[in-house]
Amino acid sequence: MKNAVTRSTIYFEPDLHRALRIKAAHTQRSLSHLVNEAVRRALQEDQEDLAAFEERVNEPLISYEELLKDLKKHGKIESRLAQIGCPGFASNSEPQTSRDFGCD
Repeated sequence: MKNAVTRSTIYFEPDLHRALRIKAAHTQRSLSHLVNEAVRRALQEDQEDLAAFEERVNEPLISYEELLKDLKKHGKIESRLAQIGCPGFASNSEPQTSRDFGCD
């Protein structure tokens, strides 16, 4: 019984249901086919995520704060104040107020 199906009731938001009906008509597939396909893809992504976690299980843990500091140190992110052009941001000292950044 490879092709056996189980019937279920799903409640969609009206806009999602309309979009799904339009896609089904456009692709000449049933709503059930599209939903099954989407669920299959979501489960596959979960499986891939779990495999990635398993591969990285022995990597050292760092805190979120350490990660942000490292990203900033290597120029991968900048603070919101730098993005809005506060000239004092480049200072090596730890600013305490917006005035310390030259934003006033």
